[in-house]
Amino acid sequence: MKFKIRFADYIVGFFVVLAVLIVIFVIIMLGNRQQWFSRKYNYQTFFDSGVGLSSNMALNYKGFPIGKVKSVELTVDDRVMVDFFIYDTYNDRAREGSLIELVVSPIGLGNQLLFHPGRGTMQLYENAFIPSVGSPEGLALMDMGLSTLSGDEDSIAKLLGKVSTLLDDLDAVLVQVQQGFAGTDQTALGRILGGVEQTIADVNGITGPLEESLLSILDEANTLMVRINEDGILSTVVDGDGTLYTSLEDSLASISAILNNLDKTTAILPSQVPGLISEVRTALQSAEDVLIALTNNPLLRKGIPDRVHSGSSGTNPRDLSF
Repeated sequence: MKFKIRFADYIVGFFVVLAVLIVIFVIIMLGNRQQWFSRKYNYQTFFDSGVGLSSNMALNYKGFPIGKVKSVELTVDDRVMVDFFIYDTYNDRAREGSLIELVVSPIGLGNQLLFHPGRGTMQLYENAFIPSVGSPEGLALMDMGLSTLSGDEDSIAKLLGKVSTLLDDLDAVLVQVQQGFAGTDQTALGRILGGVEQTIADVNGITGPLEESLLSILDEANTLMVRINEDGILSTVVDGDGTLYTSLEDSLASISAILNNLDKTTAILPSQVPGLISEVRTALQSAEDVLIALTNNPLLRKGIPDRVHSGSSGTNPRDLSF
């Protein structure tokens, strides 16, 4: 006896269609959660190293994935170009001044690619270049006040990022120190050490002639000191029993006596000068009186006759006038 269920094909078909619809619904929900059906806006950035970067790496903002890395390539100028996209839901945060930060863990775990929205008002166009944190372009944007780093990221990620930056800076300093001690002039330390070495060489070149000059001066001084010895000029002058010393002593004593006499003479003059002036004045007045008397004398009014000078042949008495 055959057992036959009526409408069995319809029931099987219903469940098959239901299963297919459920699968489609799950796929749609999963795709919606994974942003499969969202529009993606592509952007680019550059890094100095590709360590910690990989394709399909999530781009996070405040702990939320807002995009992914599409590809990582090495350019001809030895820079790492990263192509990534941002979902349309978060694309309004891609404004002027936005930055990309790569946080690399020193132990190789927990690498993160972080997005920092810009403070500008202009929306970035698709395929635009977004600078990385620490690059010259990023530093310029921060100086202009268009960029700022988020302060509420994962504390562990920030700590690992600071440690990584510190290690990079330490490596750069060690490289500069090694190049400096190697004598190269490619770093500031190397140029300073090279300048110090050149200065030392110049000083050594100066000390040679200076030493020769000092030796010559010392030789001349020694020769002069040899001449001024016990039998020389200096010992003769300072010898108390010598003839030259005695003569100098007598001369100084004579000069002292002359100066004493001069002091005594000049001391007398101030007391005698007024008397001398009075006597001269009296003599002048007497002479004036004599001249007045002679002028009033009637015998001398015709004046004093001229004197007759005699010739060399003598005087004849007959030639005299009475």
